[in-house]
Amino acid sequence: MAATLESSAYGVIGFVALLRGINLGRRTVRMDALREVFEAQGFKSVKTLLASGNVIFQAKDANVAKLRAKIEDALQKAFGFQVHVILRSAKEIQALVDSEPFKGVRVTPQTRLYLTFLSETPKSPGKIIGRGYAMREATAGHLACALSPKQSTPDYMDTLSKRYGEELTTRNWNTVMKIHAAMQGK
Repeated sequence: MAATLESSAYGVIGFVALLRGINLGRRTVRMDALREVFEAQGFKSVKTLLASGNVIFQAKDANVAKLRAKIEDALQKAFGFQVHVILRSAKEIQALVDSEPFKGVRVTPQTRLYLTFLSETPKSPGKIIGRGYAMREATAGHLACALSPKQSTPDYMDTLSKRYGEELTTRNWNTVMKIHAAMQGK
């Protein structure tokens, strides 16, 4: 069995930092520079995954609010712009994958599966219906959405931002599965 990043004998907890809106337009961040920022904060086993702002790391501190503030401050200082960060532990990513958020969704070649990570659990998540999509809560703090070809990703993000604010970020299901595998040491 592969060791996960969740914990060790040293009290280290594995996290993934999901950064919103980097490498879009003029907000370009090199992955090696991103790793350096995290390492400078004392995090261990730092690795980036894809160029969309996914950073897997280990931390001794389990206080998510404190970690998030520390990372956001370091990113602001390093890159000169604000980056919203959503943190999830290896245990939370495992629970998300185990919940099978797209079970029962009829997937066609045109279907795009997305998970939106919220900074806080919504007060009234419910089901959101929009032009070309239906979204449902997968687990606390996550929204699962299957988009049809009728709905564009920017329209979808605009709908979410209006309802939940800017402190959220979206990843496609394939990316979530890659994050999960990396956190499992695969």
